[in-house]
Amino acid sequence: MIEKTPNSKATSEDIPATLSKAIELQTQGTPASLEGVPVPLSEEAYATLREKVLADIARDCDKNPYHNRAHTEGVERRFLELAKLAGFSPSETQIGAIAALFHDYGHAGQTVRQETSVSLPQKDLSNEEFAALMVDTFLADKMPKDVIAFVQSAILGTSFGQSSGPYARPYKPQNALEKLVAFADIANFTSTLDEWMEENFNVLRETPSVNTPKSYDEMIIGRNKFLDFVSSKLEDVAPILGPENTAQYQVSLEKLRDAVNSLETKEKYEPLYEALLAEKLNRGLRPHSQ
Repeated sequence: MIEKTPNSKATSEDIPATLSKAIELQTQGTPASLEGVPVPLSEEAYATLREKVLADIARDCDKNPYHNRAHTEGVERRFLELAKLAGFSPSETQIGAIAALFHDYGHAGQTVRQETSVSLPQKDLSNEEFAALMVDTFLADKMPKDVIAFVQSAILGTSFGQSSGPYARPYKPQNALEKLVAFADIANFTSTLDEWMEENFNVLRETPSVNTPKSYDEMIIGRNKFLDFVSSKLEDVAPILGPENTAQYQVSLEKLRDAVNSLETKEKYEPLYEALLAEKLNRGLRPHSQ
């Protein structure tokens, strides 16, 4: 079990042995080199893996409003688009795509897996650690251990919402591939306003009551802070994507921000957010009053 102290770094003694190399790559802060690494899987083997992983996610996670098969396919699609813009090699592209497919495998439907009330395997691991562990289960006899560690490290780099507290994790993207996988995970701002709002509502359906905004206006303040976070991550990947591609993403991001903060959006979505709060109340999940 990983030691439950804020800002502690996991070691190979704390976690299953299959994750040791990936966590070493993460915690030592040294980007993994993919130079000379061949494409790990044939097209047929990759297609078979993809079908199995997505079927498992549909079976186990489609009960989750947000962290489900549709989200996984969206992250995979966005990563492949980003990889093409960045000029990634076939090997980098496939390794990143595998990480995107697995990044929420077996997700608990709550950011902090360790705090979920339902029975889950390996609740001592974070969602990302569990997903990374499953990569080895699927691919131990199909890919070299070092390459599996590259995939696992990219998954750990998508960690979100566990930067502090008793289950804090030190993970962050270490190289260009990992940064694009992590960015693909939050780059749904390229979709329509309605799609983006619905995805955010689904995130809030997974959010514990104590952290759920108590009003539409409070929710919008939180969504603006999230867009600020996305903007900072876009700056991180700008050197990878180049100025022209980055500028296009910035235009999309600011266009969405303007729409999110418009009176028209408030008039449409405030009643829907009130309905979401009522839905949580009916399930005993109404946010606490201050």
